[in-house]
Amino acid sequence: MKRKLQIGISSCLLGDRVRFDGGHKRSHFLVNDLAGLVDYHKVCPEFEMGLGIPRPSLQIQKKPEGLRLVDNKNEIDHTERMISFTESKVEEIQKLNLDGFILKKDSPSCGLFKVRVYSSKGIPAKNGKGFFAQALEDAFPWLPMEDEGRLNDPLLRENFFERVFAYSRLQDFFNSNWSIGSLSSFHAQEKFLLLAHDEKMYRELGRWVAQAKGKNREEIKERYIQIYMEGMSQLTSPKKHRNVLLHFMGFLKKLLSSTQKKELIKVIDDYTSGLIPLNTPLTLLAHFVNVFEVEYLRIQSYLNPHSKLLRLQNYVR
Repeated sequence: MKRKLQIGISSCLLGDRVRFDGGHKRSHFLVNDLAGLVDYHKVCPEFEMGLGIPRPSLQIQKKPEGLRLVDNKNEIDHTERMISFTESKVEEIQKLNLDGFILKKDSPSCGLFKVRVYSSKGIPAKNGKGFFAQALEDAFPWLPMEDEGRLNDPLLRENFFERVFAYSRLQDFFNSNWSIGSLSSFHAQEKFLLLAHDEKMYRELGRWVAQAKGKNREEIKERYIQIYMEGMSQLTSPKKHRNVLLHFMGFLKKLLSSTQKKELIKVIDDYTSGLIPLNTPLTLLAHFVNVFEVEYLRIQSYLNPHSKLLRLQNYVR
């Protein structure tokens, strides 16, 4: 890593006692396992917009005029207050150049998925999104975001951090004195990682780069980031990885001995069958790439999509 990741986060996940009941939801993984890799930028919308600690819990209610953020106990509507806060907070966040955002699940302000929305009869449906989370998505549509609860799923955790590291690389690249030529080189190093997520998006990006000459630089940048991040949002699978691993191996076939080829194919088959983690064939491939000094493969983000300290590819699917 050239720099620490810049991650926005709900304050309670770091152990701050800012929840409605005066408690917190400290995450050992986020606080301890990511130490040294991340600079956190924390926020608690309900506390920062002026509500006390403790405070009555809020809920999202569906009303004729739209969704409202309500203290149901005291029948106080905080919607406009929240909207005002989110508008000013989004302006602050824009200056931070974040690489990702981790939000508290189920929160009427921060929840990203399946937040309770109450009908006029007080019946909840888990189909909403927190007010602050919605504002973030509207302002930063390609910024990787995730509910902290979903990070307990190893596949979703891996995908989130792959997107975070990818978005970080994109930001670093486009903040440099880039050219169409350097964009072609950047795209080439991302090839196998993109193929493992969405081959269609990889092909579309290739066409966009090939046709970029003469286009507005901001248009090139925005469209590239959009297509890239849309592709990375698609989950990988053993089948997708198998195709990429074999494609990777194809660049080495004239360099590998018969025994080495059989060893590599056996490891790839064992991964595809769910017997070993992805990290095993990747480590073997990286070994051969370094032994034979294949520079085109050595620079591929696919071999190092995130920090090994996260141990994200060590589980068996």
